[in-house]
Amino acid sequence: RGWAWYRFRCIQAAADLSQSVEALYKTVAEIKRRYPRAPKPALFGFSQGGVMTLSAIAKHPSEWSSAASLSGYWLSNDPLKASSLSASPELLIAHGELDRVVPVSRGLDAAKVMGEAGALVAWFVFQGGHQVSPEVIEVLTQHIERGWSVSSILDRRSVNRSDSQ
Repeated sequence: RGWAWYRFRCIQAAADLSQSVEALYKTVAEIKRRYPRAPKPALFGFSQGGVMTLSAIAKHPSEWSSAASLSGYWLSNDPLKASSLSASPELLIAHGELDRVVPVSRGLDAAKVMGEAGALVAWFVFQGGHQVSPEVIEVLTQHIERGWSVSSILDRRSVNRSDSQ
């Protein structure tokens, strides 16, 4: 048995997920407090971790340098407001075409939900199942590096503006 972010196929799944997202956010807030000059963190996860990523982006869209959901899906029944994710970083959603654990249609539905809420979504489908393939790792690495690069530029602009005031 492994550890889970929420109870699977359970009426309390959404509430469990919300608690896990808030625990993650508190941890990130503490790290930011201790290391105020550190760049924004990248957030990514596989399967339930991908579900966590989507939920964390929805609740705290401007806290991350980049985000990726690998073989995840949108769990909430609550609709997101249009443009509520316009401040979020580009979101990579990668999914195996042959995934029998989380069907690719659920990943595509998540991409649609996030996109309709204003997120810039990069959809990457690969030949494979419920896995993180070497191809996905390469795409993920490029995505995170690009996010850190953009976030770093934006952070420097923010510091320069506050210094000149």
